[in-house]
Order: sequence, then C-alpha cells, then structure tokens
Amino acid sequence: MIKAIIPSQCLLGEGPICFGDGRSLLWVDIKKPALHTYDLCSERWQQLAMPEPLCWVLPSERLGFIAGFRQSLYQLNPISGERTLIRELDLAANIRLNDAAVGPNGSVLFGTMDDKEVAACGHLFQYDADNVVRVLDSGYTVSNGPVLSLDGTKLFSTDSAKRTIYCFDVDDDGALCNKRLFVVFSADMGYPDGMCVDCAGNLWVAAFQGGGVYCFDNNAEQINFIALPAWQVTSVAFVGEQRDMLMVTSARVGLEQSHHQQFPHNGDTFLLDVGSQGPHQHHAL
Repeated sequence: MIKAIIPSQCLLGEGPICFGDGRSLLWVDIKKPALHTYDLCSERWQQLAMPEPLCWVLPSERLGFIAGFRQSLYQLNPISGERTLIRELDLAANIRLNDAAVGPNGSVLFGTMDDKEVAACGHLFQYDADNVVRVLDSGYTVSNGPVLSLDGTKLFSTDSAKRTIYCFDVDDDGALCNKRLFVVFSADMGYPDGMCVDCAGNLWVAAFQGGGVYCFDNNAEQINFIALPAWQVTSVAFVGEQRDMLMVTSARVGLEQSHHQQFPHNGDTFLLDVGSQGPHQHHAL
C-alpha cells in the first residue's frame, strides 16, 4: 500500500499537487514555512524556505504558479522562490489563508481560518482571473478541503473544527446553493482535513488526528480507510503520470513525544497505491 515515505518532517504539511507530466510533486509546510518539491523519477526531494506562512500553491496557465501566503496572493517561482505580489486581501490580523483548489473555469477556491482555531470567522472565497475576490460561504473556524465533483456541479467544503464536510450545488456562474451536511466525523475518526476526488467520483479525506485517510462514495457511505504511521494526516491528492498514486501530507506540530513514538512518521509525506486513479488537475487562469 505504501510505495514511498518522503522524510519531510513538516510542522504542518499541506497542499499536495502534481504538475507538468504528473511526476513533479509539490507541497507546503505552512508553519515552518517552506515549499517542498519531489521528482518521482529521480526521487530528488528539495525544500525551500519561505519568508512567511505559505498556505498553498497551484499551477496557473497565465502565471506559472499562484500561491496563497498568509494574507496575500502571489505569483511564485517554485525553483528560486522569487515571488510577485498579485493582491493583498483585506483580512483581520487573526485570519490567515488555509486550503485551496482550482475550479473547472480556472477560478481559485480558497478558505480562511482563525489562526487560533477558536472563532468562526473564516470564509470560503473565489478568486477569478480578472482579480475579483468574492465570498462564497462564511462561518468557518478552519476552512479546509475545497474540492469539486468530477462534473463540477457539486462542491465539497470542510469546517475541520466542526468535524463536518458540507456539500453545495454549483450554478453556471460558480455561485453555491443548497448547502447540506455530507459527512460528520465522530471523535474517533479525528477531524476531516484536505480532500480530493477519484475518477469514480469518490471523496478521499485526510483525517487529522485520525491516523489515516477515509474514502466515501457519492452517498456519503464510507468505503475505505487506510491507516498510516502518522496521526495528524492533513491532505491528499492523486499524482503521477496516470494519477494512480495517492500523495498524503501530515503534520508534527503540537504533538507530545508519546505520539511521535506511536506514529514515527508524523510530518512525513506518503505515496500510496490505493487502487484508484484521480482526474487531471485544473490550472488556474
């Protein structure tokens, strides 16, 4: 099941993606902060220090890569680390960006959260190529996950602090409606974190403080759970030329020594064979 473990030892690993032919991998360590890259062919792993919390990086048709730092959007060169400001966001001092995804129309969907994970003051935003940011949903303590269904007609979004994954319908303009509960994690399952879909439309969910990855079908029925030697599992993405490997990030921040003994790979990054394939990733405009 586990094909490789990259010893990244992230404080807060997040945002796994692949780009190019699918063999180049990228993820972030928000808390360190750092950008990680890995080549599946050469098995070369590198990390690059960042000047402030780096929350996500996404491929862009126009910019190469667009990155969400603590409270701003930048064009980012993942090799040199050079960045160019795109837009500063008008956020309160205690708010930072968290997770993100690209929609079929090239817009960027990203969430914000209370840095202390207490107040429900986070939002789910949409950023378009014309530099417009609009609020899609509100009331999140820790906005996570956002991922669209294969046909783009549904959006799954998580409030990790509430252990809840929501499902929305998406209209032709990208607006959300018909918000409803999709899955609520029990305490034993941990907290739902980053998510992705496979080519069958199943939803794969990282379980923070849950020690693995869950998979749910279209009816919100659990159809799989993959246990990992990391307790704080943070995000997932299908990678590789055929998108047939599941890349999983994790975190070691805030853990007692006893947890490191029980789960020796907290903070590492995993490549798994789960018997599924994922769709190719959309690029931001």
